Amino acid sequence: MDEQSPPTIRDLYPHMSDQELAAAEASLTEYLLVILRIHERLRLDPDAYARFLALTGRAGTLNYNPSRSDPLPAKSPNNP
Repeated sequence: MDEQSPPTIRDLYPHMSDQELAAAEASLTEYLLVILRIHERLRLDPDAYARFLALTGRAGTLNYNPSRSDPLPAKSPNNP
C-alpha cells in the first residue's frame, strides 16, 4: 500500500484467506449501505432529522475527559 492510495481490505486483514476477505468485504458493503439508507431517510424527513440531532448532540464534538477515564490495566501475561 502506498501513501496515496486508501487501504484495501487485504491491507486491513492480511491474515485472512481470500474467502474470508470476500465475506468481510461483502459484510462491510452491506453495513455501509444500511448506514447510507439511514442517512438518506433522516435527511429527507425534517422531523426525524431534528430528533436525530437532539439525540446525538452537535456533530463533530467529543465529550471525552481523559482524567475521568479508567486507567489502562497493568501489563500481565494475558494483557501484554
